[in-house]
Amino acid sequence: MQLRSDLIRGTLLGLIILGIGGRLLMRVIAHMEGRVPAFTPGGSITVVFAGTVAGALSGLIYTLLRRFVHKP
Repeated sequence: MQLRSDLIRGTLLGLIILGIGGRLLMRVIAHMEGRVPAFTPGGSITVVFAGTVAGALSGLIYTLLRRFVHKP
């Protein structure tokens, strides 16, 4: 049960912070460099998906560390 909640939390945080936040930051950087910023569906989906997967893996690593690494 704990694995599922950690995985869900990690996935949601990855989606919001890494995925959507990363995509918005890419747009800000394009503005700062003087480029014409553009959202492409393929690029946006790739960045959001990668952030979501990274968050899910982080949640899994957190669960494993909490289970096997005990406080001294």
